[in-house]
Amino acid sequence: MAFQEKRRLSYNVAHWLSESGSQGDIMQDSVYRVIHVVGSSPKSWEDASTAAIATAGKHLKDLRVAEVEKLDLRIEDGKPISFRARLYLSFRYEEEIAHTG
Repeated sequence: MAFQEKRRLSYNVAHWLSESGSQGDIMQDSVYRVIHVVGSSPKSWEDASTAAIATAGKHLKDLRVAEVEKLDLRIEDGKPISFRARLYLSFRYEEEIAHTG
């Protein structure tokens, strides 16, 4: 994966977060937790990233920033069949989450 493509994908993920209203005031006097998530798509790395964020967003509140860590794909019969994107995903660390997780 070329650096420019990875940079463009990171920009698109950040843009998606801001459009969905998840970004707000980033990291002001707060604690954030960072996790790894992996999304997959038969179409593209961008769709794989979007799938990872959308799924995580159903279970986590206040998503903040996604950073593309790694991109790969599965190949079958010489053709890509699944694009995968591994992301660092940050979200606001709340007191109630701290005690249960």
